[in-house]
Amino acid sequence: MSKRTGPLAGIGVLDLSRLLPGPYCSLMLADMGAEVIKIEQPGMGDYARAMPPVSGPYGSIFASVNRNKRSLALDLKNPQGRDVLLRLIEGADVLIEGFRPGVMKKLGLSYQELTRVNAQLVYCSISGYGQNGSYQARAGHDLNFCGLGGPLSLTGQEETGPAMPGFQLADLSSGMFALSAILAALFGRGQGQGGRYIDISMAEGAAAFMLPYTSLWLDQGSKPQPGRDALNGGIPAYNVYRTADGKYMTLAALEPKFWSGFCAAIERPELAELSHSLGEEGLRVREQLALIFAEKTRAEWIRFFADRDVCCEAVYGADEVDINPIFQESGLVFPLTHPVAGKLSQQHTPLSRPADPNTFTAPPLLGEHSREILTEAGYNEETIAQMMAEKIAVQA
Repeated sequence: MSKRTGPLAGIGVLDLSRLLPGPYCSLMLADMGAEVIKIEQPGMGDYARAMPPVSGPYGSIFASVNRNKRSLALDLKNPQGRDVLLRLIEGADVLIEGFRPGVMKKLGLSYQELTRVNAQLVYCSISGYGQNGSYQARAGHDLNFCGLGGPLSLTGQEETGPAMPGFQLADLSSGMFALSAILAALFGRGQGQGGRYIDISMAEGAAAFMLPYTSLWLDQGSKPQPGRDALNGGIPAYNVYRTADGKYMTLAALEPKFWSGFCAAIERPELAELSHSLGEEGLRVREQLALIFAEKTRAEWIRFFADRDVCCEAVYGADEVDINPIFQESGLVFPLTHPVAGKLSQQHTPLSRPADPNTFTAPPLLGEHSREILTEAGYNEETIAQMMAEKIAVQA
């Protein structure tokens, strides 16, 4: 058994989820010291293992969110496999699952059934649309949730329509909401409140980012307009501008002191009163700034604004890890090594930064720790061999 350290050391987590939302949640739990056992289907495992780009034994998405975990390949449809999970539940603190509503009940692993085994269990279900309602059985992915929840409506331009997000907002945010709910439930349990069931909807997770705009519409009748409002591209002071070399700079000089400092820096003091201009006037100012930013390369603008306190910073991509100051100076990226996968580059989350990455372990192979976990659960070698022979449990 691995010896985890951190504020959650001693907390046992069984993660039955796949892809991004649940694994992202359990990644942060593991980074903070929880002992996470990843329960995976023999043969296939987490779908993210095979999602391209694949390098070595697993895909890069899988590798990014599954460090510090152990893998048990277990057939939950087999009664003996289910009994193994029930035995593990006895000593667990948290269970995370991401199946469609009803699947866990069909497996005999619903919250009601598992609390008979462990009344202190914190049980978290992450699904597309929640456990109840007319959408509960629908399939869906991040783009669907962002559309239904509203954030997609605020991207792009009104004339051209929504723009595809460059990352999985609903998936990752639901993982963070699940983490918050789990930590709150563990705190409540420590206050004598017992176990708890948590229902996380990815569509509601996406909708959570609409809070300021929803209230504007419901209370004031003000409908957000993509590309035209103050914080989505409508004003000159809060926008993205293309540089001479085809790269980009972000300007977020919302407060008067920042905007006036920016106007002074570019020697355009006449713009000082036009920071929040909307409509045609705002467009004219943005066009003027676009011409100014197009006069220098990104590197030149970085040097130009380095000692000016005006909220103007570069846009960096993942392909620029070697020059991005956030990566360079803070140690945000660190290496891990796996005997089969070799060297892997990993990125800290804000919650893992205080931890020593030398204590971290690489993402596991499918079933890499099956025998070890079964032994810890009290199964003898004869029973383990029988389960392996019948593929109820599989060892990598």
